[in-house]
Amino acid sequence: TLISAGTLTAASGALAGTSGITVATGATLSADNFNSGATLTLSGTTSAATITGATLSVGAVSNAGSGTNALNFTASTGTITLASLTGVGKTTFGSDATVTGGITAGVINVTGLLTSAVSGGAVNAASLSGNLSGAATVVVTNAANGTIAGTGTLSAGSLSSTSITGGTNTITGAATVTTVNGGTTSIGGVANITTLTSGTLNLTAATGTVTNVNGGTLTLAGTALTATNGTGSAALTLNASSSAIFSGAGVSLGAVSNAGSAADALNFTASTGTVTLASLTGAGKTTFGSDATVTGGISAGLVNVIGALGSSISGGTVNAASLAGNISGGATVVVTNATNGTIAGTGTLSAGSLTSTSVTGGTNTITGA
Repeated sequence: TLISAGTLTAASGALAGTSGITVATGATLSADNFNSGATLTLSGTTSAATITGATLSVGAVSNAGSGTNALNFTASTGTITLASLTGVGKTTFGSDATVTGGITAGVINVTGLLTSAVSGGAVNAASLSGNLSGAATVVVTNAANGTIAGTGTLSAGSLSSTSITGGTNTITGAATVTTVNGGTTSIGGVANITTLTSGTLNLTAATGTVTNVNGGTLTLAGTALTATNGTGSAALTLNASSSAIFSGAGVSLGAVSNAGSAADALNFTASTGTVTLASLTGAGKTTFGSDATVTGGISAGLVNVIGALGSSISGGTVNAASLAGNISGGATVVVTNATNGTIAGTGTLSAGSLTSTSVTGGTNTITGA
């Protein structure tokens, strides 16, 4: 069926026999329904169609219409099901919509639930069930459920996902994600993340959980984080009102910046194993329940180590059972047992014993040998 000009108004059932409808440039279709599975094409920028029926199934849809609501499914109940939706045109659904083959382009507005993969275009929906990829721009008022990849953007009220590997994603509410392995994701509500492998994760709610902090960048702003393991080089940043507890033994992290002002703001609670950090900066308070190694050294903060500390120290206040590392700068260091390393700078050292190749500065008190 070709509508080449003017307006075609079709009552219910009038288009039951058609296998496809094309609305040409400047033409308009107004219909209650048409043959289930028939294709619909709006071929020009000034093409338009209004479909009033509820709970319809439609074939492949291509929409080039640029007018507001160029293709408009107006029913406020039921679900409109399309085989696919392509074209740069504007499509509006008055209730729920399902696009079986996914959305690749266009401006799509869905008043209710959208069930569809989205790989392109600009999509607005009350809620979404479907995977995101490509460069799509997606805004979901309530819940989004699906995987996220590509270079697009997602803004959603909440999120449930097994995988995030890309995109710039802003979640205002809660989020539950199995694996974050790319992209930049900011979560304003309670976060429950199983594994962070790569990418950037920003948490701002009062509480959050990232069970395995294995890579990427994790930034806390006012969040009390609960974590178990870290097996890689993840960068971790805590602001003054944040805290984090790691309960696993042998945690390994990358560069750590801790400004947390609470007692034990960053707390590695395991009483066995060695926690390894690439570096430790910031004025915050950090506690290790057993041994600790800070490869790049400690430059600031209040650091308490129940066991052996392997690290150079150039600033901050450090308490440890034993120390293997050089001391410089203005650090204040208290070691219960043995200290092994050179001493320089203007700081202070109190130690049970000392082995050193060089002492060139500091105020040093050794109670033993």
